[in-house]
Amino acid sequence: MKKFALVIVAALISMTAFAQQGDKAVGARLVYGSELEKLGLGIVGQYGITNEVRGDASLFYYPDSDFSAFEINANAHYLLGNDSVTFYPFAGLNITSIKHASTKPGLNVGCGIEFPLTDKLVFAAEAKYVISKYDQFVIGGGINFRF
Repeated sequence: MKKFALVIVAALISMTAFAQQGDKAVGARLVYGSELEKLGLGIVGQYGITNEVRGDASLFYYPDSDFSAFEINANAHYLLGNDSVTFYPFAGLNITSIKHASTKPGLNVGCGIEFPLTDKLVFAAEAKYVISKYDQFVIGGGINFRF
């Protein structure tokens, strides 16, 4: 089992990152929060800090007439992949605000995957766990536009 794990880690490390330093992207997301039990809409902005590390800022809004919520996220992605697929574990900060409740800080831990559709459009999917007073599992997907 240890040898298998070592082979997997070596394979992941040997993969080249898909993004380049200075790359920028904006995107739209459809997300689902497990504790809120609601679909949400989001916007994302990304910037390539190095060839392997990317910064990501996002805002998700979970609309409801009686009970709405939003979250602000700032994450760092570690990019692994090639020209056809990019996988990235990530971690970062979260602020969640719930209408008629309060605003609390938290931490994000998750992973994502991207598939290029064209030179400029990329399909992205992510799963994360938010560690805070408002703990929840969030899954989402959407499209990024690179420029």
